[in-house]
Amino acid sequence: MGNLTGKRLLVADNSSEYRRSVVAFLELEGYTVVQAGTPEDALTMLEIEEVDLVLADLRLRSDIEYGDMSGFEIAKFASKRGIPCIIVTAFPTVELARLALRSRGAEPFAKDLITKSSGPQALLDSISLVLRHEDSKPSKSVTEGLYIDTTKRLIWKNGELIELSKKQYALLEELHKSDSGVSTFADVIKAVYGETLTADEAQNDRRLKNLVDRVKEKLEDRGIGHEYIERIPGRGFRLNTIHSKPTSD
Repeated sequence: MGNLTGKRLLVADNSSEYRRSVVAFLELEGYTVVQAGTPEDALTMLEIEEVDLVLADLRLRSDIEYGDMSGFEIAKFASKRGIPCIIVTAFPTVELARLALRSRGAEPFAKDLITKSSGPQALLDSISLVLRHEDSKPSKSVTEGLYIDTTKRLIWKNGELIELSKKQYALLEELHKSDSGVSTFADVIKAVYGETLTADEAQNDRRLKNLVDRVKEKLEDRGIGHEYIERIPGRGFRLNTIHSKPTSD
């Protein structure tokens, strides 16, 4: 399970038998699970419990009023709180999948729709995919500039994930360590390529220039009024304006 171990899930389903079976194999996989048997219970749990993902039965009947679409209501309620939801149903149709996942161009009600007949492995795969996608998102408080998550080794610009090679990420990580100071050419070469060069050798190393150029291209770092990666003549490089996610998150 890796870093998904310990994630807290809410299983909302009328069937106590189904809930027991789902909770059993989810707990074996290292998840913490809470349960709800009605839409009202699910809404209450979402108000008082901290959960990372909701599994909601499509036909989650209410004690107050019968409704075949109650699972969607739970999904919408959860999404407003930034909690992803997977709809689980024994009665899949193309129209239900469209409603759950596309919602005519609006924000989808749910991240996935899984049939109960698909079995536990399909559900586990869906949960893992959704949670890993959520974990890859940057903090909602960071909306502009560069953002680095040194735990997951990921970089975003203005909320968009930037695809980097290992060496390209290593370059940014090394510059980030200097905390707006200057990383020498030799320090960067050592961090990226694992080689020890003299100051002159490192400054004239074509690999470093090409690497910096490629990263600046991916960042669209055109140097108009501001540069993220700034070359300091005779010294090295400095990284300007980058946010960092606390490693405790």
